[in-house]
Amino acid sequence: KIEALQDQLAKLEAVAGGHRADFERERDRAERLVLDLMKATVATMQAKENAARFEGELAGLRSRPWWRRLAG
Repeated sequence: KIEALQDQLAKLEAVAGGHRADFERERDRAERLVLDLMKATVATMQAKENAARFEGELAGLRSRPWWRRLAG
């Protein structure tokens, strides 16, 4: 009976090792996804800042009469 329990224990340890490997792989994948999300967030914030700056410049240009815009 002890040998049967030892066999079962060895099988369970092998299964647990497989689950641990799955956990590690998924944790690494989640960390990469979070990093990608953070990079996308930074890029979005920069794009919004640029859009706001360009809108300000455009509003400044539009506020001048057309003949002054042509003269530069």
